[in-house]
Amino acid sequence: MIDPRPGARGKLVAMKRLLLVTLALSTVLVSCATVNRDIPDGSPTEIYFQRAQAETDQNHFDVAQAIFEQFLQQEAGTVEEKLSARFEIALLRSKQGDSTGAIRDLQGILAEFQDVTKSAKYPAWIKVLSEKKLLDFQGSPAPKT
Repeated sequence: MIDPRPGARGKLVAMKRLLLVTLALSTVLVSCATVNRDIPDGSPTEIYFQRAQAETDQNHFDVAQAIFEQFLQQEAGTVEEKLSARFEIALLRSKQGDSTGAIRDLQGILAEFQDVTKSAKYPAWIKVLSEKKLLDFQGSPAPKT
């Protein structure tokens, strides 16, 4: 078939390529956009957990983990909040494919419960969830209750 407008096919192909390149470049630029992840010292605990959750929702597991680790470095926060952050870090490690690190973190949390003088202050739900996730990560079936 003869093209009624010489060169039209070449222009169409060039426009398609330009559109694809523009789309690809836009995608790269948007995905590389920096997000203000710095949380000032003394910020409320909720800020750390909200920012970490927002990063997790975007599949930025390493950033969410860094936010929780920053929170753990702060003096503020209750025992429950600190244990919750450690539990979340374990879950984030597993999402990043580091099951060994997740298991180690969960075992560390459960070790805290061995000291009965301290563990009386700890929320039981963290122990229960840590035991369940530890069994999941180790490939053992959870005990029936």
